[in-house]
Amino acid sequence: ANISVFVDGRSQNLSVSRMKGFDLASSYRLRTDGFGSFTLSLSGTYLTDFNVGITAAATPADRLNTIFNPLQLKLRGAVNWNLGPWRASMVVNRVHGYQNNAVTPVESVGPYTPVDFTLNRDLTDLGGALAEGMDVGIEFRNAFDESPPYVNLAPSVNGSGVWGGGRRAAPLQVSKCVLSSISASSPLWMCARMAFSASSARPSTIAAVITR
Repeated sequence: ANISVFVDGRSQNLSVSRMKGFDLASSYRLRTDGFGSFTLSLSGTYLTDFNVGITAAATPADRLNTIFNPLQLKLRGAVNWNLGPWRASMVVNRVHGYQNNAVTPVESVGPYTPVDFTLNRDLTDLGGALAEGMDVGIEFRNAFDESPPYVNLAPSVNGSGVWGGGRRAAPLQVSKCVLSSISASSPLWMCARMAFSASSARPSTIAAVITR
């Protein structure tokens, strides 16, 4: 049979997106006498343009700072402290507000700035096989209980009604690492971690991690 027409029905990604902006990544370590060491870090992204076109020849549309698209500003600042077996950290995340143009009229969604604290202690110095490689800590997520901004969004598999942040939580974490390789040049550590929520005595998260 002679074939006069051939139709390619495969999906193709013909759209284009162009993004411009600035990235920031900085850190500074301060060592003290008797008070441990402090590490200060600041990172973030500031976008000036995010344009999307259905095809390369189409007129690009500005989608910056709209729902389901990149935000103009995201920042993360942290302070970490170490003193012997003790570790602590404070992390501040800043998520810029944006426009919800999925509804009419367009609605503004406010920013979100949760603050997290952690405090950990390595129990190895206590001695004994059980304490070797064991770490106990507590984490205060969204410590000041800032409410996530409301988003007027219909229910779906991705949720609804909020930006995606959570309310305050304070899980207790326990981890233990065991050196399973005798090779000094390529050590292999196996770590097990458990997280207990404040409202339940049973572990809410159990994870096994292998690191080199």
